[in-house]
This record gives sequence, C-alpha cells and structure tokens, in this order.
Amino acid sequence: MRCLLILYSINNVLVIGYNARPIACSAKRLGLNVYVVDFWGDIDIFPCVSDSFIVRQHLHDHFKRNFREIMVQEAMEFINRYNIDAVLIGSGFDDYYHLLTPLFDMNAKIYANSLETFKRARNIIFWQTIAKKLGIRVPETIVTNIENYRTDLKDNNLNYPIVAKPTKTGGGHGIRLIRSSEELEKYARRHRAFILQEYIRGIPASTSVLSASFNAIVLSINKQIIGNSALGCKNFVYCGNIVPYFYSDEINKIIEKQSISLSLKLGLIGSNGLDWVISSEGPYLMEINPRFQGTLECVEFITRKNLVKLHISSFHNTIPERVSNNGVAVKFIIFARENCKVQDLTKIPNLYDIPKKGELITAGSPICTVIVYEKKQNVALEKARNIVEQVYNSISTF
Repeated sequence: MRCLLILYSINNVLVIGYNARPIACSAKRLGLNVYVVDFWGDIDIFPCVSDSFIVRQHLHDHFKRNFREIMVQEAMEFINRYNIDAVLIGSGFDDYYHLLTPLFDMNAKIYANSLETFKRARNIIFWQTIAKKLGIRVPETIVTNIENYRTDLKDNNLNYPIVAKPTKTGGGHGIRLIRSSEELEKYARRHRAFILQEYIRGIPASTSVLSASFNAIVLSINKQIIGNSALGCKNFVYCGNIVPYFYSDEINKIIEKQSISLSLKLGLIGSNGLDWVISSEGPYLMEINPRFQGTLECVEFITRKNLVKLHISSFHNTIPERVSNNGVAVKFIIFARENCKVQDLTKIPNLYDIPKKGELITAGSPICTVIVYEKKQNVALEKARNIVEQVYNSISTF
C-alpha cells in the first residue's frame, strides 16, 4: 500500500477532527506515522497514532475559547513539531471552515477541499440553486431569524409540519420537526437565526462520493439511521448506517448520477458525502458534507479499499473507474439513555470509539460505536442489535 504514498512523499500525517479515529486508523493501515488532534480521545485511537492532543482533556484550560479554535492551534503546533507532510480534515468544521484558514497558510499539504469549496458546499441556498439547475429535487428552504421568520414563512408558503435547523449544525443536532406556530416561536427564541425547510417524508439515505478534478464515482449508496430510540437517539440525530443499501434500480441510478454531477459542478475533491431523503416522489438532496464521512469504515469493509489512500490519490487526479460492493456493513452509534458509568467495554466484539472504564457519560451523549460486517444485511443487523443490548447491559446509571 505504501508505494503510492511514497510517490507523493508522504510519511507523517496529521488528522484533525471531532472524531479523528476512523481516519487516523485508516492512515495507520497504510504504514504512515499518524498524529491527531481529536476531541474525544477514545481508547482505541491510541494504537493508531504516534502522538495526540485530546481537546476534551484541556477544555478547562481554555474555557473562553471555542474548542475548534483550540484544535486548529494545536494542529499548527503539530505541523511544526513533527514535520507533517499531509493534513486530513474530519468532521467538526463543516460550518466553521473559516477557522481552518491558518492551516491552509502553512507549508503542509492540506488534503481537503479548499475553503471556497467548503463555503459553496455549506451555503444551502447556493448549492440548492445549482442542484435545481441539474434537475435535482431539494426541499423548499428559507434562511431566516427571530425578527423575520413569520413574514418569511408566509411569503414562501411553507406549511406545518416544517423542519427547523440551526444555521450551523452537525450530526443532526439541534434539528427539530415543528408542528405549530407555538413550537416555532420557542425554537426561534432559542436559536435567533435558523433555517426553515419543507418536511420531506421518506427514508434517509446518503452517498459516499470520490471526486477528482474531472471525474467522480459513487463508492456506495447507503441508508442513514436517524433518531432511532433503540440506540438512545432522538429527533434528527445521526446514529448509524447500513452500507450499501438498495432502494430500487431506478432510485439508485438517479442518486448515483446526481451525486456525481453535483460533486463535479461544486468542485468537490476527495471523499465527500451527500445526504438524501428517498420520498414517494423520488430522491431529495438534503445536505452536503465536504469531507470524510461517518461511513468511512463501512465503505472500507464493503469495497476492500483504503479510503485515505483513495482520498489522497484523488487530489493527484487518480481515482478508480468503479469500485464494487461486497457484503453489508451496519454501523450503530449507541447513545446514553440516562446518565451512566461505563464498565470495561473492550471485551465486547465489534466496538469502536470506546470510552475508558469508569467514564461518566451524560444522557444523550454517545457511548460507543458498533460496526458489523456480514455477507447478508439481516445477519449484520441482528448481530449489531445483540451487541447494542450487551453494551446497555454492561453500563450502570448514576
């Protein structure tokens, strides 16, 4: 695996992200020296890295600063200290891309979309306009605020129920289904500026796309697991995937074609994700994630490809013509149903993002991740559900 990366003169890699572990461990499997600036510091990240800065352990020292600012500052120090050749960016900066500016001004090669591309991909009105021109369905959407939302709602003929989103979000947090003007008024008071969107009923989906300058392929079409109460999850919070997922010949062909055309139009490079809802009318595009996605390990399981290698190669205009899918990977993120204390989870198979023994986790926070790979979807789902039950049985409340 190493030969291609030697060609690009890469030896020391820095990963910065809210959960850097999947990217870091993928890079480690390439034989690279991996350094991370990570928020969580779960115990299974450390075998993959040569050094790390765990933001959560230092928040008390920087209580007046945004944790993303801390991450960028520490990343800059790592670049200087370890002669970093390549920087990979994970989640946490989608709507805070401007904070990454100092990294782009340094000597290390940033294997990520440009800040301008981040801006295009996260400006919902901008990319929706492009998508409509390409024949892609999008929900009616308005960006508004507490002063103007009543007039904006009336002018755009949006009817309840509607979806309200923060202008800056991630993982579905803060998104609510609003059924009345009273609920919307409460939401407006909390968020001040926000997005209102037509509610599209259907199945949440995603596409994992690999793009170079002049071509792109869809690595997998997936089902998203959103707000699943069996995983301690609610509302629109992301809590897993089934990778790949077959909707129908027609639907899969449509979202593959549309994912490629929009990725190229927006100038996305590398591994990027598009979120969809498959409604009775067809697919609606909901969001663009211009970086590595939560499906990374699942995609690696079913394609037998290293996604970090594919990602880096795409910046050198090298991507495969097609990648086949074999088997099914199921990912569940387990959330705490109530405040709990974690026991030793290392003996439970197929667990990732594992907290240390004795860690206290508050209700609604993630505990760990289950990833199961099998030849058949029903077998993978059953196995994953059994592991979820094991995890819940192994924790104690406080």
